[in-house]
Amino acid sequence: MDKDTGLSVPFSLNDLNNYILLFSEGENQKCEF
Repeated sequence: MDKDTGLSVPFSLNDLNNYILLFSEGENQKCEF
């Protein structure tokens, strides 16, 4: 449990960065998840 955000993150920060990059690309391309 991350007490700063209150979110449970079962993945590494690197995976989180990769997800953010993919999400940003999807937003730029107007893709829906």
